[in-house]
Amino acid sequence: MKVYIGNKEYNFSQEQLDYMYLDEGMEATIYRLDSKVLKIYKDYSQKERLDYDEAAILSKIPAKKYLLPLEPIYDVDRNFIGYTALYKDKHMFKYLAQMPLNAFAGELDDLVSDTNLLGMNAISIEDLTYDNTIFDGHIAICDVGSFTTNDFSLDTLKQDNYDKLNTYICEEILANCVSLTRKQKIFLSKIAENYDIREEVSKDDSKTVGAFVKKITH
Repeated sequence: MKVYIGNKEYNFSQEQLDYMYLDEGMEATIYRLDSKVLKIYKDYSQKERLDYDEAAILSKIPAKKYLLPLEPIYDVDRNFIGYTALYKDKHMFKYLAQMPLNAFAGELDDLVSDTNLLGMNAISIEDLTYDNTIFDGHIAICDVGSFTTNDFSLDTLKQDNYDKLNTYICEEILANCVSLTRKQKIFLSKIAENYDIREEVSKDDSKTVGAFVKKITH
């Protein structure tokens, strides 16, 4: 398979692609090339995905927690077929429960900062899920393919993004770092509706993330 990453030509054999293969979904196949992942679109997709202009906008935003596009990928006819992003190893999510709560508060501050930055650039965040979360000692969001540009007012968009982030922290991060019953997970969803979870974390005296989750869902 011949592709261009930025302006550099690559010609991968099937054996190389098999070795580089990481995963695939409805929209793309994911490969690893050194410190980057290559997200190469399938010919057809039922799921929305970034076009060239959207990927170009995202590539200029200096986010820390969202693994945004870096370089465009083109086929032999110079059609846009995907993009690169930073590769990160994915550790078992249960280790997040052992993180000191004050360190977790710092992670949330960075997530909020990045989310506000995306809103200021008219980007609506979507598809924040457990499966799209990487934990390697820090939290990162690895699939931004459903993010879209939006013509809402920036204040409205920033608030909408913040609400989505708040729900994500409760329902996808906290609900999956320790073993919880269905009732406890539903309770976390209600917390997301009524509380700013970052504020709750910042004022709590629990030592670890796991202890905090057990405390608030008890």
